[in-house]
Amino acid sequence: MNAIFLTTEALRDEWWSRAEPHIETVATEAARGEFTAQDIKQRCDEGKAITAVVVDGDSVVMAMAFEFIYYPQITACNIIALGGKRIKEIEEQFFITFKSWCYGMGVTVIEASCSSAMTRLLRQFGFEKTYEVVRLKL
Repeated sequence: MNAIFLTTEALRDEWWSRAEPHIETVATEAARGEFTAQDIKQRCDEGKAITAVVVDGDSVVMAMAFEFIYYPQITACNIIALGGKRIKEIEEQFFITFKSWCYGMGVTVIEASCSSAMTRLLRQFGFEKTYEVVRLKL
C-alpha cells in the first residue's frame, strides 16, 4: 500500500476519479448536507483542502479530504471526509505517516466532526472526544 497526497493539479487529474467514490459515500451516507464530493474537489482545486488516497496496486482503498484550521493558539488538520475499506489495516501503515506529515506542516492537533460510530473507530487511533456539535436548523 502507498499513500499519495493529491497536492498538485496533475495528481488530482490522475487520481480524483478513483478517490471520488469514497468521498461521495461519505457525503451521501455520513455527512448531513455539508458537502458533496464535487464541493471537496473544488476546495482542493482552490488550494483550500487536500485529498490523500491510499492505493493498493491500482485501486484506491481509502480517500481522505482535510483542511488546515488556524485557531489563535493551535493549528488543526480538520478531516472533512474519510472513506474506504480496510481502515484498521490502513491506519497501521498510513496514519503514522499522516501524523508525521501533519506535524511537519506545523499542525498541533488532528480533528474531525463525525458520527458516534466514527468517533468509536477513531478512538482506536488515539483520538479523544473533545466537543459535541449541536445545530438548530433555520
